[in-house]
Amino acid sequence: MSRFKGKGSQTYDQRITKLIPGYELLYNLTAAKLKLLLPEEANILVIGAGTGNEILNLSKVNDQWAFTALDPAKDMLDIAQSKFREEGIEQRVNFHHGTISSFENGHKFDAALCFFVMHFISNLSEKKELLSSIRSHLVSNGDLFIADLMKPISENDRLAQAQASHLLGLPEEKNKKILNRLSNDFFPLDRGELDSLLQEAGYPIINAYFQAIRFSAFHIIF
Repeated sequence: MSRFKGKGSQTYDQRITKLIPGYELLYNLTAAKLKLLLPEEANILVIGAGTGNEILNLSKVNDQWAFTALDPAKDMLDIAQSKFREEGIEQRVNFHHGTISSFENGHKFDAALCFFVMHFISNLSEKKELLSSIRSHLVSNGDLFIADLMKPISENDRLAQAQASHLLGLPEEKNKKILNRLSNDFFPLDRGELDSLLQEAGYPIINAYFQAIRFSAFHIIF
């Protein structure tokens, strides 16, 4: 996707905080939960690591956690690597350019994060395959955190999403474009569909811990 390459990757950090209400809060809440759940020396898999914001946030919570950053967009990973070098944490991060289906790693992870990935996958079976693949890379009691755009419950939800972006600093003239993208560029699930997919992939308990209009986050507990 062009928005994750070249100029799109360079402007990603400026765009994302305007497109996702509560973006920084979501990361802080996730960090708080992981701080309580994980051992002092933990390995964390980040699917769709992008420009590295999740890893940067978590690296400050515990200086012994190690990370694997996985993303199919090389330009995004290059930006992440530059950030990690500046922050002095590059040695704590392994990089994998590709999808989880092409990812081979001998050890299991204590936790995995999959933020804003599944809503780009159109096919339900491919969404399930992603969840199953993540499960295969987790320790038996590992934790999975998912955040995604969900289906609107009402027309008000759909319109409010664009209005929220405008209030966060997105120019009003781009609202129509945002509404079009929300309707055509994403493939969200409703809560029932997500629960079913997770259960089919072997995840027993789903705990919602964040919601900002249509963006929601879930902690999957074993």
